[in-house]
Amino acid sequence: MDIMPLSKEEWRELFQFWIREDPVSEEDFDYFYGLNIPAFQKSLIYTAREDGRIIGYVRCIKDSDFALFVRDIEIEEDYQGLGIAENILEAIREDYCELELYYLSFNRDEDMYYKSLGLNKTGNIYK
Repeated sequence: MDIMPLSKEEWRELFQFWIREDPVSEEDFDYFYGLNIPAFQKSLIYTAREDGRIIGYVRCIKDSDFALFVRDIEIEEDYQGLGIAENILEAIREDYCELELYYLSFNRDEDMYYKSLGLNKTGNIYK
């Protein structure tokens, strides 16, 4: 399995991962790209790949030179529970070791996952 940052050229693959339909039409991708380009330009996205196919990703928002906020974690169902999210998060921590890493939580599943990592919650943020 490979863990790597997502390049701008790979956004189509990420969209394909999200909708899980094959193939993505040019019209659908243009719509998706237009809606999400501002968020993507401000995001740091790392992917996990198996045989070149995205099986999971973590999206962070960088707050200047102070912190990274983990906003999204998604792993394909068949690959959950194998430590893939932890591997992606470790790669991010290694590449951005000078920044504090915070985890934003907006639902019960995220709460349970972050607690399983031993993180402590204040408001909607884990550290």
